[in-house]
Amino acid sequence: MVDMSSTHFSIKYDGPALATHEMDVHELAPALMALSDMIKSANQALYGNKADIKIHVKGSFKGGSFGIDLIAVQTLYEQITSLLAGQGPTAIANLMSLLEAIGLIGGSGGLIALLVKLRGRKPTTIENQDNSTVFTVMSETSTERIEVDLATGKLWKDKTVRKSLQQVLRPLLQEGIDVFAAGRTPVPELVITRAESQWFIFDEASVELTSSIIEQVCHIESVPFKNDNKWKLNNGQTIYAFMEDPAFLAAVNEGTIRFGSGDRLKVNMRIAQHEKNGKLETSYHVLQVLDHHIGTQHSLLP
Repeated sequence: MVDMSSTHFSIKYDGPALATHEMDVHELAPALMALSDMIKSANQALYGNKADIKIHVKGSFKGGSFGIDLIAVQTLYEQITSLLAGQGPTAIANLMSLLEAIGLIGGSGGLIALLVKLRGRKPTTIENQDNSTVFTVMSETSTERIEVDLATGKLWKDKTVRKSLQQVLRPLLQEGIDVFAAGRTPVPELVITRAESQWFIFDEASVELTSSIIEQVCHIESVPFKNDNKWKLNNGQTIYAFMEDPAFLAAVNEGTIRFGSGDRLKVNMRIAQHEKNGKLETSYHVLQVLDHHIGTQHSLLP
């Protein structure tokens, strides 16, 4: 079955530099190409080969800044019943929902809204549940939980979508271009300011794909005497873990906690999988030391 649908939306760049409604083609052309690449990559990430999408310029230009009307045309080659295998209830079945998943329309959710909430922070854990993806951001003083739909979670992990989005917002780096806006009506559904554009910078060198926190018991193989706090532990295999428990580190530095042969730690461990330069890597992070066994004894933890 073949089904075709289309929707109209507009994008706009605004600021003092655009008072004459003119924009340098060297800024506009890459941004428009990136917008097309972003939507196509999002379509591929969510639908695979079941759908194709094209972005057309409608031809009218908005006054008051520099804006362009666009038409997104999506062709479905068969009925889409699920976004992910076994995740039927979360299916995105039309073009409008695809644009909402990115955050270009709708105004309240999608990838763009998620990046605004994260404000450049990297999630501590990312967990897929039945109908949602939960991003948890932990700091020394707080834990923030951000729940989004599965489509948004999948787009966050797609490096082509993220890199293209950064390029769409690249004109905001130019002096005098202060706002990017998008939507289907004269009143924008999405507004990103120049100050907010920093939250969309994509670190291509390393992309976190998955992470989880588990409770583990590890033997201490060696304690570092340098500032990277990367401890050599054994949880059944030798690993190098970043020690990120500030209270435990303070006690170690003050000499309150000492180590001996056979020591083991009971910890909350964050295990994260990254893609770096096309290769998969795993990192280990001790978030909290729950207990310290010295042979058959226990040390006093702070």
